[in-house]
Amino acid sequence: MKTMIKSLKSIGILLFLFLLNSGFEIYSPGVVYSPSLKTKNDLNMSVSLAAPVSSWLNIGAAYAIDNHTGLMIHGISNNVNHKGAVTIDLTNTISYSNTNTSINKIRMNAVEIGAGCFYSLGRKKNRLFQLYGGIGGGSGSDAYVDNDLLKYMVSSKFYTAFLQTSWAYTGKYFESELDLKANYVRIYSFSGIIPYEYDELHTIPYMFKDLNSSGICIEPVYTMKVGSPSLKAIFQFGLETNYVINSPEYEYNWQTGTSSLDIAALLSVFKVSIGISFTFRENDFKH
Repeated sequence: MKTMIKSLKSIGILLFLFLLNSGFEIYSPGVVYSPSLKTKNDLNMSVSLAAPVSSWLNIGAAYAIDNHTGLMIHGISNNVNHKGAVTIDLTNTISYSNTNTSINKIRMNAVEIGAGCFYSLGRKKNRLFQLYGGIGGGSGSDAYVDNDLLKYMVSSKFYTAFLQTSWAYTGKYFESELDLKANYVRIYSFSGIIPYEYDELHTIPYMFKDLNSSGICIEPVYTMKVGSPSLKAIFQFGLETNYVINSPEYEYNWQTGTSSLDIAALLSVFKVSIGISFTFRENDFKH
């Protein structure tokens, strides 16, 4: 019994060490979308592909409603299915179609909306300060089977709140930005199954449902844009550091008992993305 309780506590620790950008891909913030609006009626749209540690497809759009205020929307999508399919029924059985190969199915879709201010500075007005904040939400899942053995299957629903700032140089053919984004993440429905081998002879099909957790994601990144006045290639790289504020209480059904565990985990990963940015500036067409 003591061995069982100790093993289940180990599961709780592993769940949330893996929760953000490690073993489980159920949440990732994607790229830091920085629209670089400068004057009223400026419009920016961008599409970026991020490295596997982050969400693959990122689409952003922003519009300047006056000379210092902008609105933005940013969508994130990651749908990957490698070699087969896996379906988990948490109340009944586990089934998957497989022929001694690995299966990895990852899905995450999210959207965030925000508003903020921007100011062009300097004698040539080629220095730009930006400050945006907003909210978002989405869902994600990750399942992995290796040689007919289920390793894990997890899913989540979450909402977010973010604040980001940047200092940029904006030229006609080249832009350079330093961005810093803080993202509060609340995972309000975390469910799944993880077979856990607690000794050489026994494996627990550990199931959990509707658990809660929260954390803060800090993203310092550098963004470079090169091209024409309207169309530029984007290259972004930086760090993604996640601090888990709390892990949830969980219950186990082994004879009797409940347990709870609060941990703090600091996880950092390197991120990189490439993309295309289109900017329409009304002032560029005035003579």
